Amino acid sequence: APARHARDVLVVGGGPGGMKLAETAARRGHEVTLVERDTELGGQIRYAGMLPHRAAWTHLVEDLAGALERLGVETRLGTELTAADAREFGADVTVVATGSIWDTSGRSIGRIEQTSIPQAAGSAVIDPITAIATPDSCGDRVVIVDDNGEIVIYETDGAPPTEHINVLEKVGSGDTQMEHGRSHFY
Repeated sequence: APARHARDVLVVGGGPGGMKLAETAARRGHEVTLVERDTELGGQIRYAGMLPHRAAWTHLVEDLAGALERLGVETRLGTELTAADAREFGADVTVVATGSIWDTSGRSIGRIEQTSIPQAAGSAVIDPITAIATPDSCGDRVVIVDDNGEIVIYETDGAPPTEHINVLEKVGSGDTQMEHGRSHFY
């Protein structure tokens, strides 16, 4: 339904949430400006779409970007706003849709007794976005721990982790299952 009073709307954040909000506000007749710190729209969905067999996820970003363009939403990429900048912008409504960041501390919502990830000396804990964006940061031997307690230890054999990996050991949550030396393509 059209808005009773058209307003100037500032959306800070160009991930899927900010994009959808900007689309909805523009469809209702508001003047919308979307500001994104990165040089591309899509947020974390963009990275998920870089994984094998996940390219279709990027269609969401493409569809929303097309809708924003058709609806005349002003999009400013590569622009970081502070709270003062947002106030100075002077919109009637400002929506902050800056997404979230990954917690690499090891704290678990599902396992409150777990407060950290034990690390070997010289090892690093990185988040999934870093692993996807810069595969070299993963190294050749990687341990993946998810919030459900599943642990996968693998070697990349020098290939990016999004291509071919050799699973050395897999310990599943619940029923313990182990796989040794099995090749996987993800």
